[in-house]
Amino acid sequence: MMVPGCASLVRLRAAAGPAVLWLASVVTGACIRPPPVIIADRHTVLEQQASVPFDQLQQDLQRAGLSPAPVPLTRGQVEAAGGEAGALPLQPEGPEPDDVQLDRLLVRRCVGEALDGTLVQTPQTCTTPLDPQRVGSLLERTNRNRWQVWHFLQQQRPGTSLQEVRKAWRQVHLEGLVCGAQVQGSDGRWGVRECAR
Repeated sequence: MMVPGCASLVRLRAAAGPAVLWLASVVTGACIRPPPVIIADRHTVLEQQASVPFDQLQQDLQRAGLSPAPVPLTRGQVEAAGGEAGALPLQPEGPEPDDVQLDRLLVRRCVGEALDGTLVQTPQTCTTPLDPQRVGSLLERTNRNRWQVWHFLQQQRPGTSLQEVRKAWRQVHLEGLVCGAQVQGSDGRWGVRECAR
């Protein structure tokens, strides 16, 4: 970018000899300026979010690490200490996996395997009280995963309809279903899956 008034010095430099050319280049050096640079912000949004102090989260983690809880012992350790291991209840570590929860809900008839291959809530036949919101989110996750599997299988077999894929998948799935699970029959009625003994 050139400063106004420097154009005459550039013309003089072109018409003169080497000494004048050197003098003109020194003088015109002050006439050339870099374009102005404007800094709008020092950080991007991601950098700002990352630089936020996480005091509350750090405090929660410290409290969780300090919270008293029973020390998990094996049966052998309890018996070696002179305790009775047979009376100890087995407590799972962490939350139950989705498939374990679903099997329990299927047997208690709170959830059923519908004809279309999805899981549905069946509160009218449920034998135990439950949290509908928690069960609803579990069913949403499971049904979403099933839809993904069905679409994948349909892509593997071009020309097959989604309904055919779901029907074939359901037949295979019902073979491995837990005994006593609630299943919708072809007539639309709910029944219990019987297992051969």
